[in-house]
Amino acid sequence: MLDTRSLKFDTVAGKCRAGFEAPIGRALDLLGALEASWAAPTDVQQRTLRNVTEEVTADVNELNAFITQEMPALRAKPGAAGTADVVPVGPPLGGAPW
Repeated sequence: MLDTRSLKFDTVAGKCRAGFEAPIGRALDLLGALEASWAAPTDVQQRTLRNVTEEVTADVNELNAFITQEMPALRAKPGAAGTADVVPVGPPLGGAPW
């Protein structure tokens, strides 16, 4: 059971990785493009923001499900080291300001 939870955590955590192809990397790339331009965001930029926001929201929801459903069972195991409760995180706020 622990191996299954460990694998699930690795999968969830992998979605929250850093890098240019990860959602955070695409968001930072988009931010740079928006800051470098005087023009309003293009349709592609707005679509990228929507896609990144949806992906991050789904990843955060999956992470929160792991935190609230799987981690309590791990902490309840006999012999498990006492750890502080892990608090779920919030998804991206709002969305596009334009």
